[in-house]
Amino acid sequence: SYSKFEIDGMQLADAEFDDVRAMTSSFSHVAGIRSGQFTLTGNGGAEAVSGLRVSASVFSMLDVKPLLGSPFRTEDEEYGSHRVVVISEGLWQRRFGANPHIVGTSIEINREKYAVVAVSRPILEYLGTAWDLWVPLSVPASEKTPASRRAKGVNVVGRPKPGMTMEGAERDLASVTSRLSNLYPDANYATFGFSLHATNLVSTIAGNLLQPLLFLLAAVGVLMVIACANVSNLLIARASARRKEMSVRAALGAGRLRVIGQLMTESIVIAALSGGLGLALAFVLVTLFERYGPTGVVPVAGLGINGWAVAFTIGISSVTSVLFGLIPALTASAGLNDVLKESARGATEGRRWFRESMVAVQVAASLVLLVCAGLLIGSFIRVQQADLGFDSRNVLTFELQLPLSHYGEPERRMFLYESLQSRLQAIPGVVSVGAADRIPFGLQGGSTFRVVGRAVDPGSPQPTVRPARILPGYFESLGVPIRKGRDFTAADTRDTTRVAIIDEATARRFFPDGEDPIGWQVNDVEPGLTATIVGVVGSVKRRDPSTPPEMSVYHAATQTAGAAMTFTVKTVTDPRAIIPAIRQELSELDPLLPLSDTMTMEQRVSDSLARRRLSMQLMSFFGLAALLLAATGLYGVLSYVVNQRRRAV
Repeated sequence: SYSKFEIDGMQLADAEFDDVRAMTSSFSHVAGIRSGQFTLTGNGGAEAVSGLRVSASVFSMLDVKPLLGSPFRTEDEEYGSHRVVVISEGLWQRRFGANPHIVGTSIEINREKYAVVAVSRPILEYLGTAWDLWVPLSVPASEKTPASRRAKGVNVVGRPKPGMTMEGAERDLASVTSRLSNLYPDANYATFGFSLHATNLVSTIAGNLLQPLLFLLAAVGVLMVIACANVSNLLIARASARRKEMSVRAALGAGRLRVIGQLMTESIVIAALSGGLGLALAFVLVTLFERYGPTGVVPVAGLGINGWAVAFTIGISSVTSVLFGLIPALTASAGLNDVLKESARGATEGRRWFRESMVAVQVAASLVLLVCAGLLIGSFIRVQQADLGFDSRNVLTFELQLPLSHYGEPERRMFLYESLQSRLQAIPGVVSVGAADRIPFGLQGGSTFRVVGRAVDPGSPQPTVRPARILPGYFESLGVPIRKGRDFTAADTRDTTRVAIIDEATARRFFPDGEDPIGWQVNDVEPGLTATIVGVVGSVKRRDPSTPPEMSVYHAATQTAGAAMTFTVKTVTDPRAIIPAIRQELSELDPLLPLSDTMTMEQRVSDSLARRRLSMQLMSFFGLAALLLAATGLYGVLSYVVNQRRRAV
């Protein structure tokens, strides 16, 4: 983390990961993980696949047993001998026809030959996707310079040694932080408040799911109370109808405990059958959700019903059968002698309070669920109608990953981007075309930010911004207004002064009281590498429609072209109709470059609301189910009371 810049959960640079792995003493395994996009070429045409660059220790740390072959070794991480790959079972079946002799053959990844050493089931899917392949995390020594320590991107996971506590690991990492600060003073670790911390991986994965899951668990609990209250009323009605039978048993010598035991046994059987049916239904629903449910809601694949879930179901079924079956059993077993004397009416009426209480519980609980559902629906509608700061209608987005083996020079990358942009602009129906390495509701990053010449309090946390490198036309394609100054142009090249554009949120934070930011120099990359502000644009929401816009700074991609860009294509009509034309234009420029992550901007925004939408839908379902159960229970009680009065008359 960078405490001085309010950045938590920050990744490490490659050189930093090497140091941490060598210095730490509290972990038996330490592995680095860097996500990336890869392109398969050769037999079958070009295909964009997802993959990870990982340390060899990942496989032993996670106790991975490949389906075929063996994982790569530590010596394979040495740059120059790193071209080995472990492919996923899905890719093996989809691309290579489940060839049993795939191990030992070569495949082409990013236009380089890689030897397949193993086929594995999915691993590390907590990072957000089903990965297709894993290659060694290998970086040349020339790229592990002190300056490269600002280029973050490596996630670090480790398995503590036996007996090691979280507090012990924290102390060890604090010692590593101190050693890094002393060894690399030019990295300014102390200035930025750099520190290493250990967190539980399970907590990291489930952290943002904990609150909605607890909320839904509470809703399920309320629904269960309603159902149990309903069953209790039905048990009372059924037991009342059998009171003569029970009185005969009592007359023949059966004690009250024996009668209660019989009724409780029936209640437990009902609970056991219900629990079994619930488990079967849960298994079916989880399978359907995993196959057809919204993506991105649960970050971990392989959902299932484990032993803890089964044990919890058995336990809760047992508890509810006792709690909601005991009172009906006690009620039915009381006053059995009065039945034989044909005076049971008074005894039954004397316990109406329980039936009426159960009805009141059902109505109150269903009202709570309906109110919660209404609040969630209202909140979801407001979020959907929130101003994003840009126009997502009729905008198609797609990602382009350029292999560095073929596009290592920035000039070559820039030539491809500009050529593709001009070709797409000529497609009929296209209004404007832009591109950025980070777009709203896509991959995001954080960066420090300073205005050159402005004093900074070293003791207080400094704000961070969301950086992006963009092509001219990006703001036009998303409808982001330019408030002051100008947009980037083709004249902003690597040979001209570096320029930047900030958004209104950044301008308000760093240039208060209406001060004009145009002409000021800012730094958000490396000390000494500055850019001059040439424009101010409207603020956009980049991750969550329900939160205020985050501060953003834009740099000209014509001056700092990266190897990955996401294009934004504004069209007159449905943008998906031009996907074949885009593929054709790209194929004419480079037939080995595939499109990836092709989707409309409206889809991106909608996907960001998937978890909120699912919570709303589930709560609405629970509310309607509670209303139906309460109505059914009320009808059953009224029907029973009317029937009793009719019999009495």
